[in-house]
Amino acid sequence: MLVGGILRTKKAILNLAFSMALQFFTAISGFILPILFINTYGSTINGLVSSIKQIISYLNLVEAGVAAAASQALYSPLANKDTHRINGILSATRQFYIRSGGLFALMTIILACVYPFIIGDDVPNYLVAILVIVLGSSGVAEYYLIGKYRVLISADQKSYVLCIVQIIGLILNTITSIILMLMGFSVVTVLIASSLIYILRVFLLIAYVTRKYPKINFNTKPDILAIDKRWDAFIHQIVNMIVFNSPIIILTVFSTLADVSVYSIYLMVFSIITAFVTAFSNGLIAGFGEVLATKETKTVSNGYRLFEYIYYSVTVWIYMVAFGMILPFIRLYTQGIMDADYVQPLLAYMFVLVFLINNLRVPALTIIYAAGHFKETKFSAIVEAAISIIISIVCVQMWGIVGVLIGSACAAIYRIIDIILYANKHILYRPPVKSLVYIMFNLVIGILGYLLFASLFSLNSNNWFEWIMDSFVLCIGCFILIFIGNFLLDRSSFKDILKRINSIFRKVD
Repeated sequence: MLVGGILRTKKAILNLAFSMALQFFTAISGFILPILFINTYGSTINGLVSSIKQIISYLNLVEAGVAAAASQALYSPLANKDTHRINGILSATRQFYIRSGGLFALMTIILACVYPFIIGDDVPNYLVAILVIVLGSSGVAEYYLIGKYRVLISADQKSYVLCIVQIIGLILNTITSIILMLMGFSVVTVLIASSLIYILRVFLLIAYVTRKYPKINFNTKPDILAIDKRWDAFIHQIVNMIVFNSPIIILTVFSTLADVSVYSIYLMVFSIITAFVTAFSNGLIAGFGEVLATKETKTVSNGYRLFEYIYYSVTVWIYMVAFGMILPFIRLYTQGIMDADYVQPLLAYMFVLVFLINNLRVPALTIIYAAGHFKETKFSAIVEAAISIIISIVCVQMWGIVGVLIGSACAAIYRIIDIILYANKHILYRPPVKSLVYIMFNLVIGILGYLLFASLFSLNSNNWFEWIMDSFVLCIGCFILIFIGNFLLDRSSFKDILKRINSIFRKVD
């Protein structure tokens, strides 16, 4: 939104506003449903469902990078309004999604037959099989019905449309799930209802695309060569799956379902935090991609400078607040649950470390994906996955959940260094010093801010009102220090951002 020519003002405002709205509703739903789910069905069932979801997310590898490659291929024809090329790319995308959907459905059925024997005797085999089928059904719908529309809308910088559809589905799902659980319906019934609501999104997307893109035709001659980067994008997709989903799989194999449930609760909290932090960056990939396609190199460089300037400061600010308030939150959130130990200080701090590092690499990844440099960066992605898997499997034997997070932290540290160096050298054509200075400066200011306010105020909240007030004090305190610090660090970028904001509001008026 603040990166000048990279974003078209109206789209930028809509993308940011509805992305933030989606994260708000996701947070509300994310806080309500898991605890109600655990209280209704227990930590073991919650751990089982979390485990199945992660396994199914691995099955999404059959998508083979089509979405990323197709979106990148669409930037140029969309910018040039080349309907013929757009239709060719979308037709190829549709073909690949149909093939992927068939393979996904087959693998889901195989998983339903095999997974009950991996779980053991904690849950009846038939229930495990049913849950796999139910949770996998929404994935089948994604491939056969939704995927091609999502690619088009995202590439055209209209992510706000997808956000609106998701918000509607999320609200319906939350309300329906709460009612069904309170009425005593089984876990299978609740998850079936959720899957059906997810599938209903397709009707809203079809109506929108039909109205806004009357010349779009998904059945023309497919332009297969246009998405030839899909296999390199596929490597990145595999790595993301491994890095972010393997911890639950490793815990399922080497630990207990109760540990999986504990991990999933922390993961839920930090996934919501991450979603808020990266809300405005998600829409920038298409914006950067459009400008890169039109060879506006100076615009990209200036836009990226402002993007990382504000992104790093916001990220550190939010995670310093999370560092101080995560344990009181978990203690209050899981109060009364006795079948697993959810309040673990070292675990909480390790989650902050891992997710902070992963979030700090977002600007570099954004520009890499927008430029379509999948092949050039796939080796480092593979190394990251190897580090994560090997260290996690070794350390989980000794330290359980914390051991898995040690593996994730080591992999994240390696990757953030690698991609910052690559993005600056090969896409932005500048030294990486400025990026590293922004990161280190904000980390130092953020840590000092946390230590200062933690020493002045007790952050050991005893109830939700105290937690909200403590969070507010820490939030405002850290924000002021980071705000002033970044102003002193780079006044030029600070003033440019204010000019962008002023320009946007003038255009909106």
